[in-house]
Amino acid sequence: AKLISISLCLFVTVWTRIVYSAADLLVAPTSKVKNALHLKFPRTRIEVIGRGVNSELFKPLKKRNQKLRLLYVGRVSVEKELEKLSFLNKYDDLHLTIVGEGRDLDRIKQTLSSATFKGNLQNGDLAREYGLADIFVFPSKTDAYANVVSEALSSGLPVVAFADAGVEDRVQNTSNGFLVDDAEDFEASVLRLKDSSLRENMSHQARITALSLNWDSVFNQQFNA
Repeated sequence: AKLISISLCLFVTVWTRIVYSAADLLVAPTSKVKNALHLKFPRTRIEVIGRGVNSELFKPLKKRNQKLRLLYVGRVSVEKELEKLSFLNKYDDLHLTIVGEGRDLDRIKQTLSSATFKGNLQNGDLAREYGLADIFVFPSKTDAYANVVSEALSSGLPVVAFADAGVEDRVQNTSNGFLVDDAEDFEASVLRLKDSSLRENMSHQARITALSLNWDSVFNQQFNA
């Protein structure tokens, strides 16, 4: 089985290189992916074209939260590194809501014992969770694009994420969120957002950023490319 696995990986790697090398244009979802592709295909033209977000569905709502409400949306699996949010168990004035399911749900429920788990939500129910939150936390480093970050920005949420998470095209450090280097910096950035004035300013900038991520703009980028 191990030999078959190695052989399949080698075949896919070689075949991918052949196909990519033959292309006149490669389209990458983020600058991070573009840079990685450029190292392997330095002579190929590569354009960064992201994805749009529905700013009519995902929009800010009036909040009456007694505690500062943090939100994570996505798969509940090991590669999302949700255990990095365990520091939230220490703070009674912070509450984490997790939307999503996955194979590590039971383990994460034990690790994040103070969090509320909503399961999978869609459309209006999902948009409402975004709109009622105060901060979006994104501890993953493995996503190629992370649509959830765009949805959070559109909902007026400051985003706290890792600098190497591949969201730097949308999250501008200290403007509409924080891009951090390690777990301690992550915690410190969340605590900084207890400042309501700072949070309000970042929320405004987050929404402005998201309004530029409309599908018409994305389609025009694709057409021009």
